[in-house]
Amino acid sequence: MAAYIEFVPPPECPVFEPSWEEFSDPLSFIGRIRPIAEKTGICKIPPPKDWQPPFACDVKSFCFTPRVQRLNELEAMTRVKLDFLDQLGKFWELQGSALRIPVVDGKLLGVYALSKVVSSEGGFEVVTKEKKWSQVGNRMGYQPGKGTGSLLKLHYDRILYPYELFQSGVSLMVRNAPRIF
Repeated sequence: MAAYIEFVPPPECPVFEPSWEEFSDPLSFIGRIRPIAEKTGICKIPPPKDWQPPFACDVKSFCFTPRVQRLNELEAMTRVKLDFLDQLGKFWELQGSALRIPVVDGKLLGVYALSKVVSSEGGFEVVTKEKKWSQVGNRMGYQPGKGTGSLLKLHYDRILYPYELFQSGVSLMVRNAPRIF
């Protein structure tokens, strides 16, 4: 039978309500209550009841640009995918070329999905060595037997593999050495 330890709740957060005189010099007030507040690690200091904070914005010159946020971008995975594509695009921009998403089987290649599927299968080298590219194509929803696997390998090698090497810290000069698969 397991031994149970009795839960001891932490002490309540102390609440300090300063007067107007104490509130006018907040640093000295905090200095006085510090020894008490340090015992709990937290405290609450509400301002006096009739205190109104000054409005900090200049209403006449205040303006902002609203951000258009599409509903499909609110999902976390969509945000992760967009961040991935943004970083991939910036990588290729730093290499001096623009990222162009290829078309496979009549639709744009899901570069993020390809990256995730290849990663889950063990990475580019493993998928290539074990000739799993047709399986990768099947997992991505492509019809088998159309040469899609070799096309996915070509696109991965051209678009994603240099980025993957960059992310891992491997020099791209090493990549130019012949690979044997």
